[in-house]
Amino acid sequence: MKPVAWILGLLLALAVALAAPVIARRTHPRRDCANEVLTVKGPHGEEIQCVCLGGTLSTCLTPEQ
Repeated sequence: MKPVAWILGLLLALAVALAAPVIARRTHPRRDCANEVLTVKGPHGEEIQCVCLGGTLSTCLTPEQ
């Protein structure tokens, strides 16, 4: 009976570990893409401008200085 309990515990822990990133990703608020151009922070902290088409981000560019 002990090996079955260990296997079930391991499977439960694995399921929680695999589900955590999916749940965490859905808790982040999405950017409102109602405007045509959004200015957001890039991956390195720089400002980038993104164009919205049909309510979704389509193209992102660095703004000209």
